[in-house]
Amino acid sequence: MRRLLVCGVTAIAALAFALPEQASAQGIFVGGGVTFPVTDYGEYADVGWQFEGGFTVPISEAGLSVLFDGLYGTNGHNTEGVEDQSTKLLGGFGGLVYSLADEGEGGLFFFGEAGILRHEFDAGDLNDSESDSETAFAWGGGAGYGYPLNETLSGWFMARYLQGSFDSEFEDESETTAFFGVMVGLTFNIGG
Repeated sequence: MRRLLVCGVTAIAALAFALPEQASAQGIFVGGGVTFPVTDYGEYADVGWQFEGGFTVPISEAGLSVLFDGLYGTNGHNTEGVEDQSTKLLGGFGGLVYSLADEGEGGLFFFGEAGILRHEFDAGDLNDSESDSETAFAWGGGAGYGYPLNETLSGWFMARYLQGSFDSEFEDESETTAFFGVMVGLTFNIGG
């Protein structure tokens, strides 16, 4: 899974450098923040952290860009009497970003994305046979504010929501892994 994510991001970056001149001002971004589990996930997971990185390529002069990103994060569990129990989340997504900012100025942006999310449960002090991993379709979106720091570097902060549905141990049911996140990061503008 991690190998696939790294290969995908590398291929996208190589493709973006080969794009014609009109797709200038690509951006590579990195960020991190705090996640707040909700739905089924919020019943047992604590507040956690997440790192993400990705790549954007403008597809119109009206502020629309294609987004490719990956994330990695973890949330501890609040299971009484069990130590070191946690869930790791790993995902790869594609989507669209719409920026309201004029070029070279700060402004709001909105995004929506879909992809795959891997939910890796670590049973901690319990028997290792209790550990489990599942991969499923996930979707999300959010909004933020980006601001230029100089010609090649921008800062941003955003709020996001992400949700994936996984098979349950009960037939005909699914469990939802979802969270709200508050993130900050940097975008390195390349090209154009």
